[in-house]
Amino acid sequence: MKIQKQKRIDYDSIGYGESNGWRPMYDWNKTKKAIRAGNIAAVVIISITVYYPARQASTLLVCMSALAYLLVVIPIHEVLLLAACTPNVFSDKCHIFVGFSGVSAFYDGEIPRGRSLLSLLLPFAVITVAFVCLGIIARDLWVYAAIIAMLNAGGSWTDIYMFFHVLKNVPKKAVVYGNRYHVQK
Repeated sequence: MKIQKQKRIDYDSIGYGESNGWRPMYDWNKTKKAIRAGNIAAVVIISITVYYPARQASTLLVCMSALAYLLVVIPIHEVLLLAACTPNVFSDKCHIFVGFSGVSAFYDGEIPRGRSLLSLLLPFAVITVAFVCLGIIARDLWVYAAIIAMLNAGGSWTDIYMFFHVLKNVPKKAVVYGNRYHVQK
């Protein structure tokens, strides 16, 4: 696994351009607008939903929950995105890009559309369910588990958005590479 500064992938230069039969999954300019609007909505919704549990706990522990989300849960989230692509997340094909606007996972290989869909849902499902279960089992920790579960659910919204976009716009028999796809014949 490589952790590196956020970069733009030049699909044409590595053989995954439209001239080679690969299509972009989305128009970045349109998607960028939806993501910006969604990020604002996610912050508002997370703030509202975290407000009640946060009132039940100390400010220090709420801040520690948010810090745990940033330092522990986000990296696990990105590793789970890659784990759905390959069982060897430590291979050179797995990349985690870190930039000012966020963190993202990139698998440098071709995968079936179904595996791409699984990759988009896996971190939301696993992490959110794990922290909900932790909150149920360890009742004293329910507030902090709920906060982390809500932060993860809110932080997963772009993956969920892309899940439905891929489900609707990418053919079932497609092979995916990054944000490109082609249909196998």
